[in-house]
Amino acid sequence: MISKVTKYTHVKKKIFLITACLIVLVKVSYGQQAQRISETVIQTDAMRVTLQFYSPSIVRVIKTKQSDLHEPAVNFSIVALPKKVMVKKTAEASQLVFHTDSLTVKVNKVNASVSFLRKQKVLLKEDALVQPQFGPLTNKQDTYRIKQGFVLEPDEAIYGLGQHQEGTMNQRNHVQPIYQNNMEIAMPVLQSIKGYGILWNNESPTLFADTLSQTYFLSDKGQAVDYFFIWGGHSDAVVAGIRELSGRSPLLPKWAFGFAQSRERYKSQEEVVDVVKEYRKRGVPLDCIVQDWQYWGTDFKDWNALRFDNPAYNKAEEMIKKVHDLNAKIIISVWPSFGPNTAIYKALDSAGFLYKDRVPDFPKEGRVYNAFNKDAQQLVWDHMNRNIFSKGMDGWWLDATEPFEKYDLNISAKATFKQLDPLFKNTGDTVFAVANSYPLYTIGGVVDQQRKETAARRPFVLTRSGYIGQQRYGSIVWSGDIISSWEVMKNQISGALNLGLSGMPYWNADIGGFYSAPHFPQGHTDPAFRELVVRWIQFGAFTALMRLHGTNTPREIYQYGEKGQWAYDAIEKFIHLRYRLLPYTYSTSYQVMKAHASLMRPLFADYKDDKLTHNINDQFLYGQSFLIAPVVESQYVKTATKPHLEDFSRTGSRNVYLPKGNNWIDFWNGKKLPGGQLTQKQTPIDMMPIYVKAGAIVPLGDFKQYSDEKKDSIMEIRIYPGADGHFVLYEDEGDNHNYEKGKFSTIDFKWDDKNRKLLIGAMKGSYDGMLKKRLFHIVLVGEDRGTGINPSRKINRTVEYSGKAAQIAL
Repeated sequence: MISKVTKYTHVKKKIFLITACLIVLVKVSYGQQAQRISETVIQTDAMRVTLQFYSPSIVRVIKTKQSDLHEPAVNFSIVALPKKVMVKKTAEASQLVFHTDSLTVKVNKVNASVSFLRKQKVLLKEDALVQPQFGPLTNKQDTYRIKQGFVLEPDEAIYGLGQHQEGTMNQRNHVQPIYQNNMEIAMPVLQSIKGYGILWNNESPTLFADTLSQTYFLSDKGQAVDYFFIWGGHSDAVVAGIRELSGRSPLLPKWAFGFAQSRERYKSQEEVVDVVKEYRKRGVPLDCIVQDWQYWGTDFKDWNALRFDNPAYNKAEEMIKKVHDLNAKIIISVWPSFGPNTAIYKALDSAGFLYKDRVPDFPKEGRVYNAFNKDAQQLVWDHMNRNIFSKGMDGWWLDATEPFEKYDLNISAKATFKQLDPLFKNTGDTVFAVANSYPLYTIGGVVDQQRKETAARRPFVLTRSGYIGQQRYGSIVWSGDIISSWEVMKNQISGALNLGLSGMPYWNADIGGFYSAPHFPQGHTDPAFRELVVRWIQFGAFTALMRLHGTNTPREIYQYGEKGQWAYDAIEKFIHLRYRLLPYTYSTSYQVMKAHASLMRPLFADYKDDKLTHNINDQFLYGQSFLIAPVVESQYVKTATKPHLEDFSRTGSRNVYLPKGNNWIDFWNGKKLPGGQLTQKQTPIDMMPIYVKAGAIVPLGDFKQYSDEKKDSIMEIRIYPGADGHFVLYEDEGDNHNYEKGKFSTIDFKWDDKNRKLLIGAMKGSYDGMLKKRLFHIVLVGEDRGTGINPSRKINRTVEYSGKAAQIAL
């Protein structure tokens, strides 16, 4: 299929063949005792079906034509290998049946259709009327156009498929192209409200369709029908299964969870430093400044030179040092294409690692590099390291990691593909069969090389596209160059949640939207735009990266007024809230690594039995404790008049659904509300509805100017009564890989609601620089204490903690 595009494929094929030598093929009578097997092959009348067992609850299905004896292509996104699982085989009149501890898999001996059951109830079955399709062969390669149909229950809600911009939460009755594009993140993964997931194992342009007559995946290139069935029982467990297959997410640096300031673009090294200085002068927290493009110069022939050749950056290393001296970090934009005058272009070109034709939406002078090739990855990193990273750069903004987005796929409900297959110079390697996974390869190359270079800094990568497995590199994806509007802001919520349900834990958007001009030509001076930015920053405080960014108009907080004015004060308030929540957020990120948790979660993740949660697309859970309901419409600026006029004479409000199964406590006033109701919450401009689940334990740190300004020697522990609760406080050195060597600490907090007792466990573990003693201010939240952003004036108990277990009665 692809000759030199990637060495990974050849390595993984060897692994496949070695594994194949060890597997047990089914050639035995049925009805016997269970055996430990990793694979079984069934020859049906229609085709050859292979079942591979990755655990008792994860099964891979591979279907090939009888004439195809070669193994299917290995997908780089999958890092797990089949495991020997106890399987009992039985036979029915028309089916072969395979039982694990978690699942029953049935294969029809005539038409090769597969069904999945649990406790005799059907979870999913393939559509016997939509037979797998192989053909025709595409581009004279040994690949087919692949199609497989499934049967869903009429009221079965499904989710995932990456991030898209329609604002659709439930993907039923929906046709979705799955192809990387600016603002569209392609991940061929879906999961059902019934508790299972499908990972469609194909990296080529794909279509998912759920129509009145059919539900199917269709991919333009492939050697087999190839997918994983994942049983979890609930959405978090399905996500865990996806990551068990494709890789565990590492810890991000702690500073990533602070506040980042960006703009398209800062035009000099002095401007970059001055912005950080202004934040410090004003006492507004900041952890990161972002340098966008053209630090290399303005001539497109010098495009993305991976050098500070622009005279305005002639002292780049000094600029970085000044940023560091101000206790901030800096990241920089890097693209996957290069101009012909650059040294990196020439090096890649001579090795045959450049795409031979121009890619639309990139400068016409530039060419995209072959990120699928490990030697090409090494060349790119060598230039990044020598010219940028070695100067002290803290992280990477890998922009436009979907370079083939403008090719005319003509993906429609009829599923026709009019393709222009990209070729790389000198090699003739085609990339179309793996085009969706380009971001996985290019990001993996950078992260792998940086980890080899140093263990002192955790890789930080912000990028515009993502694919299955990318979480193992710790990248944060953002939603692309979106327009500034209320509708677009609202649509980001369902896009983020569906991406998380596809396995990606870290997401953010350009706060305020990237393009302000279409709806707000006056930019930051327009009160209507200011209102949008305020509401968006409130939402952004509860995403992986709180980053204010865009074009057309400045984006810094002081562009939206001065202290004492509504926009400035509301923005500053939520930046401070972000920092107070750092212990909670960073501890949740530990659970992302350890237990495959997610920061942003749909309401049905915890409340799937409440059917009213299944389609909610404008609320979400943040970690295990918070319910967030962003304000997604204008309430205080009248846009019918010119100029736009502010009107704060009436307080706005929004409806919030509180899921059934919990009581909920209002974060701002401590009032307790029963779940299973729609409540109306007043929304002053500096307040977004936030509710906390009864039983939650929330640690709050001190006010800070940056994430590691000081250690939390005094920490407020808020307990939200009404149910038992548990929380693990995680701490480490913040920005190295020592945690992988066991250098970290955890403290277990357990709340016994009936007996009003808090158990603080003994500290486990240690790391350099950890606190030996600290004070915990224990606050039992009520209407008179533990509300809002400020430290509680009333404290139930103060505990001097030195690492020993303690039990506190409240």
